[in-house]
Amino acid sequence: RSPGAGEGRCAVCGDNASCQHYGVRTCEGCKGFFKRTVQKNAKYICLANKDCPVDKRRRNRCQFCRFQKCLAVGMVKEVVRTDSLKGRRGRLPSKPKQSPDASPVSLITSLVRAHIDSVPSATKLDYSKFQESGPCQFEKEDSVDVQQFYDLLTGSMDVIRKWAEKIQGFAELPKEDQDLLLESAFLELFILRLAYRSKPEEGKLIFCNGVVLHRLQCVRGFGEWIDAILEFSQSLHRMSVDVPSFSCLAALVIIT
Repeated sequence: RSPGAGEGRCAVCGDNASCQHYGVRTCEGCKGFFKRTVQKNAKYICLANKDCPVDKRRRNRCQFCRFQKCLAVGMVKEVVRTDSLKGRRGRLPSKPKQSPDASPVSLITSLVRAHIDSVPSATKLDYSKFQESGPCQFEKEDSVDVQQFYDLLTGSMDVIRKWAEKIQGFAELPKEDQDLLLESAFLELFILRLAYRSKPEEGKLIFCNGVVLHRLQCVRGFGEWIDAILEFSQSLHRMSVDVPSFSCLAALVIIT
């Protein structure tokens, strides 16, 4: 086949074509069909096996297969003329300019800011309940430990939601998707953030509301979690994970 055998022919149906439309050389018939389909957001159904022949003679038999072939040969829906594209006449759009907020640096900066805004300040930590020894069994009811555990979890849930809402794109998700992501990732985020804030070498756990408790104060409420969290905390500290890296890690947890 000679190099110019396909020149002057519609890439969709093979009819005569003098110029390009929506990125591909097409005839006026296929150009108009593609334009109407996109502008009306038309939905077609193939009555056969979705492999109908599309040529000059049979191009009107199956609109579904004709439109699929338009897409297959490279016609671009995004350049069909709309009110915002008047005058372009189907030319491919220029490369969009990247907005300042879309750069990787800006994204990391926003993640760091979201993290900083969601952690208690080191100068405002609450040591009012801190005791280096666990309470005597007769001094404290189990129900008090359970209530303390519940209050810490629910408080963390509110803080984590507010943190997530500051991540670029999260607030634009449907409410149902936001809730699903938070529910599925909450436990991992709670442990990750608690481990990063805490001071395992001193046995101190620093919660998101600024309350500081000793490991022994949390044993009955948290059970075996406490030792695992402190071991994980030691690992994070040994790796010297900085705030930008941790901010990115936390964001990955909520979307994976």
